[in-house]
This record gives sequence, C-alpha cells and structure tokens, in this order.
Amino acid sequence: MRYTRDDKADPFVYAGAFIKPTPWDPSIYIGESEILSLSQGLPSCFPRGPIPFFVHCADTETTRENLKNSEVGGKIGLQYHTSDDVMLYGSYSRGFKSGKFDLEFLHTDDTPFPQRPLEPEILDVFELGFKSTLAERSLVLNGALFYNIWTDQQVFNVGVNGPEFFNLPESHIWGAELETNWVPAEHWLLSANFGYLNTELTDVTGIDFDVPAGTPGHGDFQKGHELPLSPEFSGNAAVDRDFDLGGSRLGLHADLRYQSTSKVKFSPQVPIDEYTSRTEVNAHVSYAFGGDQQYEVVLFGENLTAEEYCVEIQDLRGVSGSFYCVPNEGETRWGVRGTISF
Repeated sequence: MRYTRDDKADPFVYAGAFIKPTPWDPSIYIGESEILSLSQGLPSCFPRGPIPFFVHCADTETTRENLKNSEVGGKIGLQYHTSDDVMLYGSYSRGFKSGKFDLEFLHTDDTPFPQRPLEPEILDVFELGFKSTLAERSLVLNGALFYNIWTDQQVFNVGVNGPEFFNLPESHIWGAELETNWVPAEHWLLSANFGYLNTELTDVTGIDFDVPAGTPGHGDFQKGHELPLSPEFSGNAAVDRDFDLGGSRLGLHADLRYQSTSKVKFSPQVPIDEYTSRTEVNAHVSYAFGGDQQYEVVLFGENLTAEEYCVEIQDLRGVSGSFYCVPNEGETRWGVRGTISF
C-alpha cells in the first residue's frame, strides 16, 4: 500500500501574442529573460482587452491556483503453485497519476480555449493468470485475463473546439494475453505473444457537451465508443537460430508483428475513423567474435513488407479546417550495427 500527497505550484510569466523583432536569430532560445525583454511596454492582460483573440499583452507576476492531491494505491494478490512448474495467481491493484496543469500553448487568457487543470487519474486492475514451464523446462507458457476500470483518465483531444484537455470520467478495459517461448532443440528459440483487447467509454458525463441541441450525431466523446489507439488483436512471433563457430557465434533472427485496426478518436469520425491494420516483418543476421565474443556486427532489415500506415492521425478542423496523417517511411530499411562489450 502507498499513500501519496502531491502539492504543485506553477508561478509563471504570461505573455500574449507579442511580435518578435525581425530579423530574429533562430539560434537564440526564447526563454524567460527574452520574453521579459520582448514584452516590455505591453499592456496588462488582466482584465482582457477589447480584442478577443491573441491580445498583445504581458504580465510578469501571475500564478495559477495550486493543485493539491492525495491518493492511496497498492496491490494485493494470491499465488498458488499446483506443482513446481505451474503457478496460478489472482491480484487486484490500484495505481494513479497525479493531477497536472494545463500548459497547452493555445490555452491562455487571451484565447477562446479554456485552461483546464486535470484531476488525478486512477486505474483499478483485476487480473487472473498462470505461469508455467513445461516439457522438461523447454517451454514457457504464460497467460492472463484482466479487467480494468479507468477513472478520470487524462486525455488530450483535438476536436471541433480545437485542442483541449479533459478528464474522461470512466472507461472499462478487458482482455487476455498469452505468451510462449519454446526451445525445441539446442540453439533454437521460438516465441510468440497474442493479445486481445476490448475497450469501452462507459461515462462521458460533462464532456459530451459539444453536440448541437436538437441535432442528431455526437460530439468528441461518445458513450459506448472504443478507446483510441487500442487495437482489438495484436501479436508477434519470432524465430532465432544460433550457430557455434568455435569461439565465434552466428545468429539468425526473423520476427512478424501484427496489429489490427484501432480507433483514432473517442467518437466516430469521418474521414479519419480508424488506423489501418499493419503487419511488419523484420530480420537480422549477427556475428559475434573475440575472446569473450565482445565484438558483434549486425546486418538488419526492418519492415521487409514495406507496410505503409499512419503513425498519427489528427483532426485540426477546430484550428485550420484540415486533417493530417503522419506517415511511417513505408519502405524497407537496411542497416549495419556494431557493438563492443567490455
């Protein structure tokens, strides 16, 4: 069990949309002293002037209200060994992340975006599983079922109102994991992992306010929707083969990684509703030599299937009226890596 008391203060220098001098040396870091210098002579930001957006103003003595949080977390579990090689377990644990200030650069007193400090988020985790070593200890097989309750999750969302921070009231996650490592013969290793995930927003009270009254549809958060970036299925498999060359070692490795589709946002979105599924194949050849095999050279190939996908998809309608995709390289990458151990 753990008790945490967390007090945070955020004294800061606040400067509105002052105009930096031209030309400006890009090598100069605009820190506090530069901000104070550039903002000399600007009017106070408080109260807000007649211009509602990006007011040219500055205040050097401003302090956000302190954040004070106290939480209790911990873990309790039970293990039962059915034999020397098989162990069953069950556990409950509670973890938390401290509250924090809203420091997003658009969230200031001279813009229409709200400053929204975040409350602590809490995760309650229930887990049942087993761990085992079988087949004369050549096979490791582990599995688990879990159920999570996520309360006040701290999320950042760019939606119809622009970039905003929220505490997502509650979501539930349940799933299963299976892990295996097998040594079928000397110098061989086969491994595989599989995961299933089911997620649901169970409470969006207070943050589903952006649905226009009397109109069909939904806002940025929809009860019953999946959590973003949570693929239903994921897995990987790998094979390794070593060759003893009398003082040196040759290693061959290949692996496959799969991830199913996942949602981009906390509600259905058009045209950026899902991240596509992806399958990547990687391989490498290594050669270790020296008295203690302290030298190693590795030739590797990554993404041999030249899989193309978006690493990040974002909705910027509230800021620029556009969407964007940050793509992966979408091509096979070859390289050589050397290491020295001592």
